[in-house]
Amino acid sequence: MKKRNFLALTLVLSLALGLAPAASAASVPSGSGTESDPFRITSQEELEIISDFPSAHYVLMNDITLDSSWQPLAGSGTSYVRREDVNLSEADFQGVLDGNGYTIDLSDVPAPRQTLIRTNFGTIRNLRLVGGYDAYGDYLEDWADGLAADNNYGLVENCSAEGTFRVTTDGSYRVHPTIGGLVGTNYDSGVIQNCYGIVDIMATLGSGSGGGANLGAVLGENYYGTIINCYGVVTNGYSTYRGDADLSGGVCGTQRSDSVSSGCYYDRDVQGHSARSDGTRHIGKSTAAMKMQVSYTGWDFNNVWYIDPALNNGYPVLRVDQRFDIPAGTPSAGNSSGSQSGGTTITDDSGQIEITFGDNSSSTSTPSSGGIKVTVNGQYLTFDQPPVAQNNRVLVPMRAIFEALGAQVEWNPENQTILGYRASDDRAILMELNIPTMARQVGGGDIYLIDLDVAPTAMNNRTLVPVRAIAESFNCTVDWDQTSQTVIITD
Repeated sequence: MKKRNFLALTLVLSLALGLAPAASAASVPSGSGTESDPFRITSQEELEIISDFPSAHYVLMNDITLDSSWQPLAGSGTSYVRREDVNLSEADFQGVLDGNGYTIDLSDVPAPRQTLIRTNFGTIRNLRLVGGYDAYGDYLEDWADGLAADNNYGLVENCSAEGTFRVTTDGSYRVHPTIGGLVGTNYDSGVIQNCYGIVDIMATLGSGSGGGANLGAVLGENYYGTIINCYGVVTNGYSTYRGDADLSGGVCGTQRSDSVSSGCYYDRDVQGHSARSDGTRHIGKSTAAMKMQVSYTGWDFNNVWYIDPALNNGYPVLRVDQRFDIPAGTPSAGNSSGSQSGGTTITDDSGQIEITFGDNSSSTSTPSSGGIKVTVNGQYLTFDQPPVAQNNRVLVPMRAIFEALGAQVEWNPENQTILGYRASDDRAILMELNIPTMARQVGGGDIYLIDLDVAPTAMNNRTLVPVRAIAESFNCTVDWDQTSQTVIITD
């Protein structure tokens, strides 16, 4: 393809998109808020619509930094009551917020507004949160703070928290702060699983007539709730009240007697106190042991967790975290894995698709039954991210489908564009992430803009593109076999 044609294609698509409202800067997110077509969030303004639609589905498309104007979303702030005693209102969050492995940074938000969702009855997952504050003054009532949610009655999973928290009070007022990296208080129906916090939390309280502080890396207090497979690292964690040490823990500050905890660990070497409230429920290990996979009994290091001395200072990380390029199925550092035909081949636990790593060739054998499959000229394709369906359209990882069709593909991270070119018939297409428009050119001729039913999207650190639109643009025939859930492409 001639260079001038590529430049023309890029310019035409850029101008066409520029004539429309800029999707990345708009305050109205794309999507319809359903499970199959969630609202796709790219900015603080778009994130704020959770308060208007607290029962909808949301997915983050990039990192977001919140400014000082931020107000916590959705929820009444109800505290210290069991689930059956809560008068659930329409304002309480009951939807699904999928962080997609991205980060929300609340560092610029002042206390005590530094939380994402006030009261969670829904699901918060696959999200990294960064924050921290230095609060000083007298408070007349109890309060609970966590970067993900102040009060949790729902599910928080595959999330992490990092930050520094300081609370200082004086005078004679009663004060009882409950502070966790992710959640302030976890109530009886609340579940926190596969999460971690690496935080610095300290509270210095005045000589009031009552009070104290509950401080933890993951949550402040487990109020009859459930914690599963979580770990905490609390540097300098300490709470003083009237000069005495108070309740402060590695994973959580304190737990009610009927709370449920299993598979939870904290770093006892960096703990600034005895972590007395963790007791026998949470296991304290040395820093060296916390950085070894063998320490975490029952944890899923094949699909959820990953450990490598070069990442996260050696502590376990979540595979979904967009900061790290961890292909699905890659074993943690130090673990051996078999290889086959120049690559490692596994079948995911859901049985959706056979996946091959380190070998870009197509597979001629039939992949596992179930899930969406793709064939090109009779050969099954292998992917490091299984195909997904959105709006009755199938999306697949871009590189695998372009190369299967004999085309080269280039990803430009600066403007998030995807250029595909096939030299054999001088065909080219250009798309932009999250924009439902594609530019197509054949033989250096006219450039056509085509509306897409579904836009290219990012998922699990991979760029997914609509397979039918790509294949038909390269003059292929596309059929769908409903029985076997297979996209059949003939070139």
